[in-house]
Amino acid sequence: MTEDRAAGPAPFRAHLRRSSAVGARTAWLIAFAAATDEPRLLRKIETLLQAGWRVVVCGYEGRSPMPPEWNFVSLANQSAIGRWTARRMEWQRRIGTHLARLDPPSDALKGLASHLVYSGLPNWHRDHREILRIAAENPDLKPDLVIAHNHYTCPPAWDLSKRYSAPFLIDSQEYMLGVLLDSPQWVREQRPFIKVTQDAYFARADQVFTVSQGIADQITAEQPLKRPAKVMRSTPQHARHPFRPVSGTRKLLYHGLIDPARDLDIAVRAAALWTSDTKLTIRGPSEGDTASQLAALAAELGVSHKVTFEPAVPFVEMLARANEADIGYFVYRDGSPQRRFVLPNKFFEYQMAGLALMISDLPEMAALARRYDTGVVVSDLTPEAIAKAIDSLTDEQINTYKANALKAAETLCWEQEQAVLLETIDEVCRPA
Repeated sequence: MTEDRAAGPAPFRAHLRRSSAVGARTAWLIAFAAATDEPRLLRKIETLLQAGWRVVVCGYEGRSPMPPEWNFVSLANQSAIGRWTARRMEWQRRIGTHLARLDPPSDALKGLASHLVYSGLPNWHRDHREILRIAAENPDLKPDLVIAHNHYTCPPAWDLSKRYSAPFLIDSQEYMLGVLLDSPQWVREQRPFIKVTQDAYFARADQVFTVSQGIADQITAEQPLKRPAKVMRSTPQHARHPFRPVSGTRKLLYHGLIDPARDLDIAVRAAALWTSDTKLTIRGPSEGDTASQLAALAAELGVSHKVTFEPAVPFVEMLARANEADIGYFVYRDGSPQRRFVLPNKFFEYQMAGLALMISDLPEMAALARRYDTGVVVSDLTPEAIAKAIDSLTDEQINTYKANALKAAETLCWEQEQAVLLETIDEVCRPA
């Protein structure tokens, strides 16, 4: 034991930043993410604060400033463990993953498999313990409601909920069982854990939310939920942005995570084919060296003058910066229920910023784009189809879509969507 303790740095301890804000009831929101950079999380928190709740947010430090109204439990997303502890945890993960692959028939075995994998991940396991410690040491912040931000925060969220007899909600942003079905390694190593974790915790939730009807239907069909999954779309808070007609070079914008799954290489290849005066900006944080690889591809194709890369901007500046563009881009391949029923933040952000849309012919996005007449739906994920769609657009069409987007944003906004969250909270928190 002495050797194990000496092998690593001092143990991490989460710390609580207290707010002077008060509320009649306290909600804990748990997100293993950079909390101030998560738009959907930020909206939920703001809604709770405006409804008179006090909030405790458990998460990682982000790029954007910390709102003073939050009680913030600062987690580390890091591990400081010794050699022998690391080996023991690795074996726990292996055993848990093997059990999960067998798709155990009983709830007890599913829970065991999930626990073994989860407790074998040093960062999440430590964060879990720190969340419970902070709650125990601050009884005045006892939770009256606990919300898990995605499936992987369910273990600490459920433990808090059970310990303090608080309602338990899960916000599942994606159809997690179908995120990377084209990756054999992900299917073999990660999907089994996701499945047993959802099997173990979704049935315990007082309500599960997700972002689109297609994903809600999938989750409801697969899980023995207390209530059918509810759709709470990832719409931004309404903000007025000016109508900017096309002037000169047309500006095509992708903003969001830059990773291989977003199929941005096809957009770069399309730039070599379109003949209109159009430039593409790819803006956001890069997953690994994806942005560098895309820049190298642009250079190889001789289109570096047509394709530029920019770092992510702070959340509070994101829509204003997007408003400088003309067309919001998200052409994305099908291949799983997650991809088919995708309805991401950026789809609504582009409209709030007053951009025309260029999107894939996927049912959730395409239905809304056609209903509000806000852009072009691309049926084929090929450079040729994308270039053709770009070249076919006239400035007049783009301006019409941009004007329609600003009008649609008056409905497709968080001020309308938050009613789903508030009505559910009123229902589950109603005294028996």
